[in-house]
This record gives sequence, C-alpha cells and structure tokens, in this order.
Amino acid sequence: MRSCSNDELTWIDHGGKIQTRHALGLRRRLSIRTNGLPINQPDTLRGITTRVLLWMLAVHVVIWTVVPSLVNRVLPLDTLEALAWGRQWEWGYDKHPPLSAWMLEGMAQITGRGDWAIYLLSQLFICATLILTYQLARTWWDIKRSIVAVLVLEGICFFNFTTPEFNVNVVQMPFWAGAFLAYWRALQTGKLKWWVLLGACVGLALLGKYLGGVMLVPMLLYAVWHPRRRAIWTSAGPYVAAAICTAITLPHLLWMIDTDFATLSYGLRRASLASADKQPTWIDHLLIPLLFLLKVAAILSPAIILYLFARPQSRQRIEESPQQDSPPHLDREARVFINTMALGPLAVLVLLSFIEAAKLKTMWVAPMVSLIGLLLMLHFPSSLATLRNERLFLFACVTLMLVANIAYSVTELINRFDLQDDRRTAFPGRQLAAQITEQWHDHFGVPLSIVIAEEWLGGNICWYSADRPALYLSADPQLAPWLSDDQVHKQGAVVIWRSPVTNPKTGIRSGDLFAETLAKRFANFTELPSIELDWARGKSPVHYTLRIALIPPAANASLPAAPSPSAAIEGNKGMQKMSNKQGVQSTNRQARQRCESDRRRRRVRVIRDQHRA
Repeated sequence: MRSCSNDELTWIDHGGKIQTRHALGLRRRLSIRTNGLPINQPDTLRGITTRVLLWMLAVHVVIWTVVPSLVNRVLPLDTLEALAWGRQWEWGYDKHPPLSAWMLEGMAQITGRGDWAIYLLSQLFICATLILTYQLARTWWDIKRSIVAVLVLEGICFFNFTTPEFNVNVVQMPFWAGAFLAYWRALQTGKLKWWVLLGACVGLALLGKYLGGVMLVPMLLYAVWHPRRRAIWTSAGPYVAAAICTAITLPHLLWMIDTDFATLSYGLRRASLASADKQPTWIDHLLIPLLFLLKVAAILSPAIILYLFARPQSRQRIEESPQQDSPPHLDREARVFINTMALGPLAVLVLLSFIEAAKLKTMWVAPMVSLIGLLLMLHFPSSLATLRNERLFLFACVTLMLVANIAYSVTELINRFDLQDDRRTAFPGRQLAAQITEQWHDHFGVPLSIVIAEEWLGGNICWYSADRPALYLSADPQLAPWLSDDQVHKQGAVVIWRSPVTNPKTGIRSGDLFAETLAKRFANFTELPSIELDWARGKSPVHYTLRIALIPPAANASLPAAPSPSAAIEGNKGMQKMSNKQGVQSTNRQARQRCESDRRRRRVRVIRDQHRA
C-alpha cells in the first residue's frame, strides 16, 4: 500500500510499519521489496554510482598487477610452490588440495608464464569476491550503501597488501562470497539453480582449502534454528547441493585415501601446539584464541576507520537535507542471516582454538571477512547526505588504496638490501635458473627434466628455467609422488641445496647428510663448484652459498669430460658476473673455486676411467 503527496511518499513495509520518504530528489522509478529481494530499489545517488565501483575495481586490478611486477624480482614462495605442483595436474598435493595449483598452471599456459599474469590472476579473484559481495548487499540496500559495504574491504590487508601472493587463501575467497549469495537466494526463492550454485561454490572452496568446510557450520545452524527455514529439508534443494559438492570433491577424496590423508596430516601439524617436550596448559586454551581475536581486530581496524567516513551526520544536518534517503529497515530474518554468516565462521575457529589450544593463523580468516562491510552497514547504518560526503568517502578509499600500494613497494624494495626468510621476492631466481640450466646443457646437451631441491630453490628453478623441469621435492616420493628414483636414473637431475647448517644440539650438518643420502641412492651423483650469492642486511653482509650436483641421465652413464679450459673460463666469468651483480666475490673465493674445479675434473676422470675399465 502506497500513498504519495507533493512532499513525501508513504507506504507500509512487510513488518506492518509505516515508512515515509521525502519525495524531493527521488527518481521516477520506485520499487518495493518482494520476499526480501528488491526489484529495482530507489537510487538517490550523485557521487557514488556503479560506474564509480567499476572504476575503483579497475584501478585496483591495475596497480596491484603492475606494481608487484615492477618491484619484485621473483614470485612469492607460496605461488612458486603451487606452480611447481600445478605442472603435474594432480588431484592433490602434500600440503593442500589442488585448485590453487590448477588455476596458476592454467594461467601460465594461457599467458606464456609471465609473472604479471600470476599477479593479475590474484586480482581477478579479489575483484570477483568484491562483485559477489556487492550483489549480496544489493539484496537489502540501494546502490550507494552496497558500494560502501564493498569499498570498505579495501581497508583490509587481505584485499590489498597480501594479494600479490596467489595461494590457497586467495583462491577460495570468491567461492565463499558466492556461497553466501547463492544460499540466501536459494532460501528466498527455492529455485534449484541457486542450490546447484551453492553446491558448486562449497565444493570448489573445499578444493581450494579444507577451511571451506567451516562455512557449512553457520549455514546448517541457520537452516535448523530459523523456524521458516526448516521446511527446506523437505525439498530437493539441499540434497542437490550436497550431491554437486560431493561430485566435485570425490576425486580428491579418493586421492586422500590413496595418500594416507597427507594433506590433513599437514594441516593438523600446522595448527597443533602440542609437541614432544611441551603440552598446552589451560592458559594456552585462553590466551591463544584471545590473541588471535586481537590480531583480527587490528586487521579489520582500517576498514572500520574507513567506514567512519560513511557514517550518518547529525540529526540537524539530516533534517536540512530533505533529499536524504534513510536506510531501509531489515526484517529479523535478514539480520540473523548477516550476523550468522559474517561472524559464524570466525566463531567456529575461535571455539576450536579454545578447545584444542590450536594455533590459528590470521591469514585463515581471509575468506571470512567479505561480509564485514554488510555487518557494519547493518549495525551502524550509513547515510551520505551530501555530494561532499560521498566524495570524501571515495577520496578516503583511493588514498588508502594508494598508501597500501606504496607501503608494499617500499617494503619489497627494502628487501633487496635486507633479505628475510619470509619475504624472498628479492631473490635472484631468474639468474640462478638460467645458470643451472646452462650448466646442465653444457654437460649433457638435453633439456633439464628434474630438479631435486626444497620448495624455494626448486620453485625458482622450475618456474624460471626455459626447460620448465619438474620438482622432485627433497627427493621424497611421498612429497612428490609423480616422480620416482627410476625416473631420475633415466632422465637425470640437478640437485641444489644450501650450504650445510650445523645443528647446535646434535652437531649434525644437515646439508652434508642430504648430499650423503643422495650419493648412496644415485651412483653417479657428482658435485659441482658451489655458487656464492650475497646480500647486505643492514650494515652486515650476508653470505648465501648454494651447492650443486648433477645426476646424469641414462644415456650418459657418467659425466662427460670436463669442459675445455676456454669453456671453463667462460663459465667462471658467467658465475663471476652474476655474483658481481649482487655485489660480491673476493679474490680468495675465486681461487677457492678454481681449486674445487680442479678437484672436480680429477674426480670425473677417475669415474670415467673406472667406467671404461
């Protein structure tokens, strides 16, 4: 029921309450709500429009694709590791389900292995998350408030600072947002297509990371708790969604059974606090979840501050702006849905941490925070009364986006002089891969097929080498079941590891143990001169020594003769050029390398003579 005068429009909402809106400034096309789904809500926008949202998304994609491509020498660790996995197209890997590796490998095949394409892929997933969240917000609010609920997410680091690293956390974000949207539409309309979409989103989220199963807990609680929603269990929708989800994840479940649930074991080890010499105390059960919540609050604080620019003005200012459209009143069902989906997954994690004293990583909440803007809009309604207010909010969004991008650039550039274990994008991976590949070609004249190394070194060589070899992770068939020792004997391999590190407790040099183990497994294991890389950490130089060995392919039962003196000189010049580029290589080190080269030549001659005999 509606009535309209020259000054105001009055109607009765679903709750039986009389609603009044000032007619001045309203557009001609007005609409009403049907079952919580808007047909065409009134739009009083002047500063914030859908065009603005599209422009903001375009700027986000451009700057977070171009800047990392310029300031990073190599891709981040998680991305390189997933690229090494994705080359095999397996249904699972030792740490995670396969979706992130598949997406990365697919993008690499389409675009030709450029780093920029990997950064672009990550931003496309972020923008898909924002668009799906906007579609859900439009269920209850007009365009202006929906855009505000989306743009405040730019204040969260999971939507800016950490996005260049495409990993299992990024890959599941749009599927969480899509699942929330599909679930609400399925509940409201009962249409089978929304149940199918829900099952697909949950299944793909689980293929990205098992954390996707957490969203099912609040969904089930909402369907059971709400009296009007219990009737869905008498329809085919939930069972169709479950069937779709099972069909998507079934091959991976079979893979888990074959591999003795390797991925679950990794996840449990990552979250477990207990160890052989320490068990969690009752203080840990309280302190760990509390510290986790404080960290999450700190991560969300920039978004909350950004939302303050969209808060209502004083009553006097609102009364002076008769064109202002006040926020709509949401019914109890919608309010419970938003609260449950926005806070439920986080509550599940905190509860598990409280029970098991499990260590929680803040990055795990990345897919859970997409509804924070809707939660703020629900409890602290936004009313941008004037064009000036709208422009001020947009200015704050753009400023925050640029500040985050500048901070990222400065941090990565500093890493070129201060290498850290957790931020290695300044590593000269391209030069290392080129040199390793060249040495292999000089010795055997065939493409490099296999690299034996840990994730970081092996990931760099496998991605940046022109031959795109496969990674035999630590020569462990359980970590890389797609390879075996027989394949290494047949195709040969390059082995690379860091210089030995002595354990202060046991006195064992880990690098020596690794080399001795491989030398026993592969008879023609022959070590080459080490490579010296240097960085400057503050005022103290940091030395980075890499040791290399070759395992000849079957067609070359032993290493060929050592390179000619001229070739050796050229090789040494290449190594020296790379080291000088990093700012290193003293005269004593060059002399040591020449001695090692002479010893290697003598060792190769002995092996060749034994083979001929």
